[in-house]
Amino acid sequence: MTKNESSLLIWLVIGIDLLIVVLNVFPTGNGGVDHYMSLDDESNFVTWYSSSKLLVTALLCVIVARLQDSFRWTFRFTGIALLGISMSETSMFHERLSAAIYTIRTGEVVLTGGKGIWVIYLAPVCLIVLLVLARVAQKVSKEFSVIRWPMISTVFLWTVVLIAETAPRWATPMTEASLRTAMIIEESCELFGATTLLIGLLAVIREISNSRLVIQEAV
Repeated sequence: MTKNESSLLIWLVIGIDLLIVVLNVFPTGNGGVDHYMSLDDESNFVTWYSSSKLLVTALLCVIVARLQDSFRWTFRFTGIALLGISMSETSMFHERLSAAIYTIRTGEVVLTGGKGIWVIYLAPVCLIVLLVLARVAQKVSKEFSVIRWPMISTVFLWTVVLIAETAPRWATPMTEASLRTAMIIEESCELFGATTLLIGLLAVIREISNSRLVIQEAV
């Protein structure tokens, strides 16, 4: 992928992210459109778009692992983690699993791990993912500085996701308006976090490809 092609893809993704956020901050009033673009609903365009973007980042990790042998296992593990997040995004696996744990633990039947339940019960998994991303930023940026700030941004934005997701548990009482604001912040940060990760991975692939081209031309 050329620089112009990757730049076009990045701006397209950023444009879609912004459109989704704007339509949630300022709903159209049309029930069908608002549900289709809602950050708070499942099985709609936003869910599939978010899942697809995470899937693309997982595939890009596989590409980097193939191109750069020194970071092979780092990016393979990152790709597997992102693939799992992508699948969970559409299946709500993380919320359903935490709900099941909550029901077993308390006896209270809940269908999904809302109000931050999934963050609490899956905290070790969340922490591992964030630490892996931070490790990628620290390790890979020594050779490819282009990935440093995109990765740092991803770790920061996804940390905000966890804080905003648990807001109903530590910031009570919350009004309906404040709950909606927390939801928009959480889901928006999740969207943009995947985008900054995408930006970083595309930059690394482009840099590796350019360096190989220079070597070939020199030979």
